[in-house]
Amino acid sequence: MEDNVSRKEDGLNFGLSGLSIEDQESLLKLHNEVAWFTLDNEQAGEFADSLLGTTGPPKPDLKYIRTVFGEDRVLKWIRTETFRKLETDDASMITSPEQGDLLRLLIQATGAEKVLDVGTFTGYSSTCMAMTSERISVTTMDCEEGAPQLVAREAWKRAGVESQINFIAGDALSSMKTMRKESFDLVFIDADKERYEEYYEVALDLVRDGGVVIIDDSLWSGRLSDPTVQDPSTNAIRRANLRISGDLSVESALVPIHDGMTVAVKRREHPVSSTAFAGHVVSVEGNIAVGKTTLLNTISRDPELSGEVPVQIFYENPTESFLKLFYEDPERYGFGFQIHMLQTCQNLVNSAGEHAQKAGLSFVDRSPWGNSCFADCNYRLGRLSEDEYAVYRTMLNSQPLGLDVLVYLDVPPEISLARCVQRGVNAEAAVELDYLERLDSSHFEMLCETIISKRLPVLVIDWRSFAPIKMVLEQIYNFFKHDQEPARLRNERGSKDSLALGAEEIIELERSLKVDGRLDLQDIVNPTRIQRIPTGTGPVYASFKRLVLYLLANKYEVVFEADST
Repeated sequence: MEDNVSRKEDGLNFGLSGLSIEDQESLLKLHNEVAWFTLDNEQAGEFADSLLGTTGPPKPDLKYIRTVFGEDRVLKWIRTETFRKLETDDASMITSPEQGDLLRLLIQATGAEKVLDVGTFTGYSSTCMAMTSERISVTTMDCEEGAPQLVAREAWKRAGVESQINFIAGDALSSMKTMRKESFDLVFIDADKERYEEYYEVALDLVRDGGVVIIDDSLWSGRLSDPTVQDPSTNAIRRANLRISGDLSVESALVPIHDGMTVAVKRREHPVSSTAFAGHVVSVEGNIAVGKTTLLNTISRDPELSGEVPVQIFYENPTESFLKLFYEDPERYGFGFQIHMLQTCQNLVNSAGEHAQKAGLSFVDRSPWGNSCFADCNYRLGRLSEDEYAVYRTMLNSQPLGLDVLVYLDVPPEISLARCVQRGVNAEAAVELDYLERLDSSHFEMLCETIISKRLPVLVIDWRSFAPIKMVLEQIYNFFKHDQEPARLRNERGSKDSLALGAEEIIELERSLKVDGRLDLQDIVNPTRIQRIPTGTGPVYASFKRLVLYLLANKYEVVFEADST
């Protein structure tokens, strides 16, 4: 082989100075194992094969697959040019032949004709999909038109699909958001990993019912299964996989081809009939500015839901002038404002109950349950005296809760503050992060108390990004069906009922609690004494809160129990 090629003397040209020592050593090891040559087309194609998911020659299975199933000459040309013209790290981002075959089969199986390709690169995926049929139109986008995209344009010409492809240069996410009125049959996402969740959310809006959304690199060369890997891109892909796997609006699977492809098929029909939970009252709770109104407004506009059962939203609407006075001087106006809001919430629940009795479905924007979280927090801050707090509790307990399900929107306090600033309510201008953190702690303590007392079914939704409304409705429906799985958490060492956590949860908990795959709650919570649940924003509190809310968000019924041994 060395007789036919000229070896470069300066080694791999990828600039080691910006890499860690560990990464430099890994790349230098690769350099020592694989010679870097200037090759003719055929030899370059073979060399490209050896770098697709491996650090040496193609594995036997991969060789067998490509020998039997082959590869179109234009697609092979794209890979050859990619490895000839780009540096190794960049070139290895190209779609593999096996991934191209899967994309082609999905297009044929779903009858897709309109395709969105997010991440053009050198055009392998767009060319492959366009070549499937003359009826296929592909919109492909990348951040700019540079050397990789020049390869793509030449490939489109060689394949005779240039007229089927529309290339868009610029920020892909922004471009996707301008396409809200369009409908695609298939969306393939192979772009910047840290925005995968955002790409997926927008893609769900763009794809038709029965259509397909695919994200590439969903195994990320083994990084996701390695708990020591904590870079932003890896964690972003972990979050995207969790988001998709828990999305009730799609059927999904992670296909372990090349670097992994997570495939989600959007359900054709509403998975749940809202008539199943007619006659009920659902309270939506959460911190200030978490997005309760956003969720409820979306529910009120859902045509399928409103067409099946009378839906009414009962909004908390505090007097803005009173709210402003409270935030400006909470010690003076704390008690009066708290009583005002309690009466408002009680009236909302009463009206919601009347509507539900007529076979309607009622949603309440904060109930006395949520109001009591604010009262407890303000009492601890000294804004309510002992006597005032006693009066408040008497009034609170004078009426039943009047709720069937409590939906808690979980958002970190920092995001609450950002949304608070974004919505620009004048009365909330004085809200500070410290107050939101204390409210977050108060809400979580009340959630635990509600779970322990079994007063009310609690549904937790991760609301850092707004989930599809149909997913929310199905989760509520599952609570009415009581099809939750129990997750028993022991609070003493030696119990056989320890909960084995998933990889991502272990990673986060290990940082604070130094556990090794099993969780001991001995130092965290005593279920018989709610006062011992850790409060504040420290690592123990944060870890415990993450665990419980993770379980609730994944439809587990959390049961705190003492060690039986």
